[in-house]
Amino acid sequence: MLILLMDVLVDVMPVTVGARVRLEGCGSVAARAPQRGPAPIPWSVPIEIRRAPVADCDPVLLYRLLRLRVQVFVVEQGAAYDELDGRDIEPGAELMWVDEDGEPLATLRLLRESAADGSPVLRIGRVATSAAARGRGVASDLMRAAVARCEELAPGAPILLGAQAHLADWYARFGFAVAGDPYTEDDIPHLPMARSGG
Repeated sequence: MLILLMDVLVDVMPVTVGARVRLEGCGSVAARAPQRGPAPIPWSVPIEIRRAPVADCDPVLLYRLLRLRVQVFVVEQGAAYDELDGRDIEPGAELMWVDEDGEPLATLRLLRESAADGSPVLRIGRVATSAAARGRGVASDLMRAAVARCEELAPGAPILLGAQAHLADWYARFGFAVAGDPYTEDDIPHLPMARSGG
């Protein structure tokens, strides 16, 4: 479904948190694994997962998405690095997000890359969730939608990400496995992870 959001045409996928999602041409996205810790706070209404390239985002929306990323990665995690790395405006890059009353709760970006042989590879990155939304299942639903979007864009292509090491088990819930040696980025231990296509 397409809607006009703040004068921007974006794709919207209505999703009930924890529900199975079926996207046309993508098959079914697996239901959320059992939660660890306290149960997520239930939503009173279904959430909508939105996506758009940066060029199609309203400036206020883009500001809010980037502010969330800076809040999580630079402020909370104390990593002074170049958050605006130029990759958001690469051809084919898309931002995905969930918001509530215009404030982003979670966001991520999808990048299209090529393997050494020229075959397509997709990358999920900059996965950030606001403190207020943590534990509600928002990021899980957003990740499932991102995997489905990658499968839609390049069926069978591998999906890569650089996970903060303490989140490796969380990413494993979406089919990702460690795919290389640990590394440190901005004083935070990371693991390269991949999800096989198909």
